[in-house]
Amino acid sequence: FGTASSTGFSPAEFVLNDDWATDTLTFRNAIVGRNTDETVSEFAVYTGSATSIVERSVSNVGLVKKGAGTLVLNSSNAVAKIRVENGTVLLATPASSPVVMTNVVSGAMAVKTTGARLHLVDSVLDCSGTLYLYGDGNGTKPEVIVDGSGLDLDALAVGAHQKSIGTLVVTNRSVLRVENATTIARGTLKQYGGEVSLFNLKMGTGYAYETAYNVYGGKTVCRMTGQGGFYLGVGTDTSSPASTMNVYEGAAVEVYSSDPSLGRYAGKTSSNYNRGYLNVYGGSFSVIRGDGSRAKFYVGYSGSGGLLVTNGTFSVEGGVIALQENTAGRSAYVKILKNGTVNTDYLRKKPIEGDVRRSVLMIDGGKIVAQKNNNDFISNFLTASVGAEGAVIDTAGFDLGVSQSFSAAAGQNDDPASGGVALN
Repeated sequence: FGTASSTGFSPAEFVLNDDWATDTLTFRNAIVGRNTDETVSEFAVYTGSATSIVERSVSNVGLVKKGAGTLVLNSSNAVAKIRVENGTVLLATPASSPVVMTNVVSGAMAVKTTGARLHLVDSVLDCSGTLYLYGDGNGTKPEVIVDGSGLDLDALAVGAHQKSIGTLVVTNRSVLRVENATTIARGTLKQYGGEVSLFNLKMGTGYAYETAYNVYGGKTVCRMTGQGGFYLGVGTDTSSPASTMNVYEGAAVEVYSSDPSLGRYAGKTSSNYNRGYLNVYGGSFSVIRGDGSRAKFYVGYSGSGGLLVTNGTFSVEGGVIALQENTAGRSAYVKILKNGTVNTDYLRKKPIEGDVRRSVLMIDGGKIVAQKNNNDFISNFLTASVGAEGAVIDTAGFDLGVSQSFSAAAGQNDDPASGGVALN
């Protein structure tokens, strides 16, 4: 039926069964579903190793992709749902098209099981529901790729079902927007460029699998509704995973929140607890309160946390607090290494009487820059050390008090060239 001459079909249910085909099959007509007893019909596509191409629009159906092959949609579509159970759904604007392909999904989307993939190329997809990116069992790794495209979602859930793992990739020239909850339970978000805008980001809600958001380039903006906006380490399982954001050279991350946190929740047991880590290997990471008040960036709130800055800049419109709550077994570190800069009102471990939990401040070739007068600028870390590259505390013209004691390696002195603390 690749040469059918009708303008389109309007089935209650349409099944394209290409399960045994090995060559490309092209369907050149529009597919328009009809509702039966208020139930939207399904357009189910089964593909083997072949590629099936639908050149005209698909509308008023729920699109279900099965089989290991590829389904290519080359025109704008308006569907009730997209569910990729196996193989690939490719939404791609043809090179010959004068307009960008636009897809509208009125309900939810799901990409599930190993080998399932939703791939956007030079197109736009607007989903009014949630994108669920997860498998049906342990270790499944479905994938969504946004390649030179725009993806707008009401909500995003990655790896949030039955111990599954998901991957979301955003390439250069792409835009990803999530209007409401963003949950990365188990899996990875990779951003190579473009712009990503997320609301209420929470990472590490899954079970026993480390979760990462790697920002290799482009701009990321995380916003909040009320408290929230950026919580890493929020699991409630007995084996909670570590959650990490890595920011690299050329990338910029902005967090609009009053209380962004690494290791936000404690976890269930003292041996299996939440951990949140932020590594600024280059580029910039900025916390912006945005309402004239000052934010607090927590490195270890109820769980454990770690902040590392090297060859990049970390800035907060407010201060940095380590170990906010007295939860047994938790720890925190702040490491400011070579060519790393931290701009802050203060850098403190919260004072709790009798607290001997491990809290570490290490400066080795890094710089702390003050943003206001403060007689308690750096204080209360259990250990604070200066490495061979030295440390710089830049007053920026403000009056500061530092009660924190620092240790230095043997043979070092107050000369920053040999590992001391320089006060500018």
